Amino acid sequence: MKQSRRLGHDAARPPAAEAPPQHIQGVVVPAEMPSANLNRPMSEILREQGILDEDPLAPPPPLQSTPAPAAAPTPSPSPRTAPVSGGASGVSPPPKALHIPIGSQQMLPMDQIDVSPHQPRLVFDQDALASLTSTIDLVGLNNPITVRRKDDGRFELIAGERRFRAFQLKHEAYIPGFVRDLGEKEAAILAMTDNDAREDLSDFERALGYQRLLKLGHCLNQMDISRCVGRSMATVSRCLAYFKLPQVVIDMLMQRPGLIGTKVVADFVAFHEQGCTELVIAAVVKVEKGMSQENALNWLKAEARKLTNPAAVVIPRRLQMSGKPVADAKIDGRNLILKCPKDVNPELLLRTIEKFLSEAAADDLDEAA
Repeated sequence: MKQSRRLGHDAARPPAAEAPPQHIQGVVVPAEMPSANLNRPMSEILREQGILDEDPLAPPPPLQSTPAPAAAPTPSPSPRTAPVSGGASGVSPPPKALHIPIGSQQMLPMDQIDVSPHQPRLVFDQDALASLTSTIDLVGLNNPITVRRKDDGRFELIAGERRFRAFQLKHEAYIPGFVRDLGEKEAAILAMTDNDAREDLSDFERALGYQRLLKLGHCLNQMDISRCVGRSMATVSRCLAYFKLPQVVIDMLMQRPGLIGTKVVADFVAFHEQGCTELVIAAVVKVEKGMSQENALNWLKAEARKLTNPAAVVIPRRLQMSGKPVADAKIDGRNLILKCPKDVNPELLLRTIEKFLSEAAADDLDEAA
């Protein structure tokens, strides 16, 4: 029977006794290994090495007794402790007398929050607020409001007035809020930037916010406003042009801030400064009654042209054929405008003109030119 052998070994010769290793993974093996002493505790070995100064198993020294502080009086709970939507079911909000530290997010009592005096928004869409209230009922409040503590201990709303108003519609007693340590200037700028980013904020409302920053000295000029709110200088300049309009128009905008946008404001201001104030007011009234801003501006331009250049007003000339009026003709620049009476067919008049022109000599038209 054929004897098997391992791969790489000669079966005819027994393998020689293997020598002990000289290195183990690059570490020199000592000639004689020290015997293990497993009868000594680890604490004794560490103490010999100077690593352990005290016995870890020794009991700790007794603590010095100190008088216990007087228990703080328990604040009286708020009359209303209904849980806020989105919170844990059955958990009452903290009482309103509870101290709320700066830089923390807490449940804030609604009756201790005042709206920001720097809020630029004049109009709050009630349908949008109702929709927001329904959303909060369904999924809760994702973003807490931001407030700062005032000197009188109350809170001033910085960001989230629409959320705050939605909680008012829900008749909630508390709202999740984040308390920030802000000065007057920082609060004014943050309130402006929070609303300036909203698409539904009108250009005039933005202008009110920018003007307030200038009046209070929080921003020195238009460049400073641009840097603080993150808007271009052109946008800031167009918005501030609102306050060059007639005061009557500004009063109308206070009631309807979205009445006219910045696309037409500069033109309206230019006509106002040219002395056409009454026409500017009339044009804005036309917008208020439903005319588009572009058409109102075109009307303003035409009416102002009549005032500044009366000679340009052309009286139409009556055209007659066989003693019968067939059209009123008016020249407007390079345009010839014909207006036919009701009993004249414009198509027949045009054919008559074409026939006349085909039979007329070219020299007659050149002389007329």
